Amino acid sequence: MLVSLSGRELRDGEYIVRDVLGHGGMANVYRAYSKSLETDLALKVLALGGVFVAGGIAVKILEKMKDGTFFKAFQDKWNFESLLTNIPVSIVLNESAPLLGAAYEALAATEK
Repeated sequence: MLVSLSGRELRDGEYIVRDVLGHGGMANVYRAYSKSLETDLALKVLALGGVFVAGGIAVKILEKMKDGTFFKAFQDKWNFESLLTNIPVSIVLNESAPLLGAAYEALAATEK
């Protein structure tokens, strides 16, 4: 679920979050105003609280997840190994979970 930071001040008031530009698996991108630069900029916020790997792919690569191959590749993906090492990664074995979540979000969007 996307948690809105719109209107919030971050980094001791340096950034004022305006609105959401986009979101993906591990990060959200916001338009924010920088007081020191006196301009808008894109602010990327990572999902440091954890990542869930779900759907059919999680079940298919379960052995690679158990033996550490997946997590090694996950950490080596960018030059953020020290950061990614501390992010909890959970495996959801119910292959239908992503579809159930998408259906829930679609229903919630139509009820607005």
